[in-house]
Amino acid sequence: MTPFLFPATITLLLFFHPLPTISTFVLDTDGEPLRNGGSYNVVPKGFHGGLTLTQKSDNNSPCPLYITRKTACPGIPVKISSPLKVLYIPLSVDVNIVFTNNATTCMEPLGWRVTPDVTTGQFYVATGGTSTVVTDFFTIEEADENGRSEKYAYKLRYCPSFEGGDEKKCGDVNFFREGFVGITNEEPLFVQFKKANANLD
Repeated sequence: MTPFLFPATITLLLFFHPLPTISTFVLDTDGEPLRNGGSYNVVPKGFHGGLTLTQKSDNNSPCPLYITRKTACPGIPVKISSPLKVLYIPLSVDVNIVFTNNATTCMEPLGWRVTPDVTTGQFYVATGGTSTVVTDFFTIEEADENGRSEKYAYKLRYCPSFEGGDEKKCGDVNFFREGFVGITNEEPLFVQFKKANANLD
């Protein structure tokens, strides 16, 4: 092997296997990659308030809790984690989302779980999933509006694993008319991730 062959081989390897760039990862509102297992407030883009938990008025049981938003309040932080052994959260990988605290009487786990409503046929995002026995995974995708990516904004997408990733069963996270988060096939909700305890603008 000549002295020049080894560096040339390394160059070719780097060309065909490029190192990850910051654009590969989900970024928070400071432009920093989301840490795997980190704590963040999920804030709908353009809305001064984050996601929080509440009971449905037509539900006599304290559980499950449903996800809504609260004006001028950072909301309840969530822990976002991937089963991948990575330091930062890449785009489009399965993530488990769990609220980190609960001041209600519901004692169920606080992992995000998709719950069907037999009356309306809608699929709500509620609590009840766990980080050890995951019932539902979500992915974080780039937000694209009119063919242009939105800075530090993303959409949350759900595909039921038991359907083998069937696109017909997939949908984006957004608010239903009554203000609860659910899975829709309409316009996605664009969200941003603020480090927990960071001040809202």
